[in-house]
Amino acid sequence: MSESIANQIASVSVSEALRLAGSMGSRAKLTGLRFLNGKFELPISPSNQPEASLKVDVTVSQDKPKLYVSVDYQLLLTSTPGNASLPPLVELSALIVLVYELNADLDLDSPIVQAFGRINGVYNSWPFWREFIQTSMIKMALPPFLIPLLMAPSAAKFAGYADIDLSTAAKNASDSASGVA
Repeated sequence: MSESIANQIASVSVSEALRLAGSMGSRAKLTGLRFLNGKFELPISPSNQPEASLKVDVTVSQDKPKLYVSVDYQLLLTSTPGNASLPPLVELSALIVLVYELNADLDLDSPIVQAFGRINGVYNSWPFWREFIQTSMIKMALPPFLIPLLMAPSAAKFAGYADIDLSTAAKNASDSASGVA
């Protein structure tokens, strides 16, 4: 991502990013979605309730009239929060690429197209990421770990338009997985 685009993103509020992305209307359509990479690793046997951290990186590139959005997800479940010397209990990652076909009149470097690509890339790939996490946990014979549903403001935050506090989302997901109301 160019420095000017990174600066644009850092200066745009979540509500403004959602407004920009929404202004695309019907000028773009999703034409492809593909997992390029998926990994799960169980380095050690889990012994206690894990803490979760989620990292999402979004990259937008272009080849007129197509907009390519790469969403790189990484979820680490650790037993000791903040202790980087211990390996994670579970590491899950996936790289999902989405292809949008845009009207030819659009400037692909505009803040509108960038906001659309970043927010919709996260929003459209999230259900596939959730399914990947759930099935991977089953395949490792671990208790379910439910990734919560994603609302548009959170998609904007994950796309880099604001900081997001994952501790509440991770706790809610952990509570729902264990049946805590």
